[in-house]
Amino acid sequence: MFGHIYESKLSDKINSHCGVPMAGYSDWLTGTNFLLPYTGVAGIDAPGICGLTVFFHVLMDSPKKIRFIEYFVATGAPYVLITVVEGSRKGQSLLLRFPAICLLSTQFLSFGASYPIACLLWVVTGSIGRAREFTVHSFNRAQGESLVFGMLVGGVLPSLAMFVFDIPIVTWVWQLFPIYVSIAQRVYLQIRSTSNSVSGYPVVRILYITTFLLSAGMHLHTIWSHNNNTLSIVQFLYPSTKLLHPSTDIDLQVLHFLTWDYNLGYAAACVALLWYAQNVWHIFAMISWYAFVTPLLGLGTAFMGVAMWRDGIV
Repeated sequence: MFGHIYESKLSDKINSHCGVPMAGYSDWLTGTNFLLPYTGVAGIDAPGICGLTVFFHVLMDSPKKIRFIEYFVATGAPYVLITVVEGSRKGQSLLLRFPAICLLSTQFLSFGASYPIACLLWVVTGSIGRAREFTVHSFNRAQGESLVFGMLVGGVLPSLAMFVFDIPIVTWVWQLFPIYVSIAQRVYLQIRSTSNSVSGYPVVRILYITTFLLSAGMHLHTIWSHNNNTLSIVQFLYPSTKLLHPSTDIDLQVLHFLTWDYNLGYAAACVALLWYAQNVWHIFAMISWYAFVTPLLGLGTAFMGVAMWRDGIV
């Protein structure tokens, strides 16, 4: 995946946007320069953060109107939610107790490269047993509401801002959304009493179902926007195993990388959920679900569906 970036010269194309003179703070809202004083530390701002924002805007501003960033964000909500839920379980391993760390790694190290590690930790740290012992039914009302508040304030609002404003500085601010989710969740729990014994399951159930519908809806919208052109849909959602020629347009090269990134990350998540099966029939049912639902409603939706079954939502 990363080898393709260098072999196809995509890295050189990205860095070319970050070799211009550093823009001043007055240029933050113009969206005309990617090399901004994001942190004030030259070695971090370029090529690091600058390259990251270029990577996103190449697709967001593509004349071909390639909407994969929007698709990734919407259908990525399931893995964000499940990661946060895992971190909220009572007695969770220290390695999984801070979901912001895991989610930040998906932002800066890529979803496809880092999320498989988190999935491996689910298996080897005893998270499977804790999921069975401390189900979402054990969350109280405040904990359930904090999940909703964190996802809404920390995830949905920054994402909408990124697409509405469509400028590099807001795109950079969005990259830190896992921190906002965590802060919003903790602030809510500080304000709202957690001592009440009212179950938070109904709230969590609504959140799970909403996330499932969001992912499914985005996938269906994407298929519809491609006019049911099967070849076009496949090229949009699934990566090619062939190395793209350096002369390929930069937006198509970025799409190639992100489709690998997306599919590798979710493939690992789907495989990890198989460990929650309690017998061979569960495994058969889960694999059958993946095979049937993925083409129809997308990989993120297929993953969310199994997670809902695991947590007793359906």
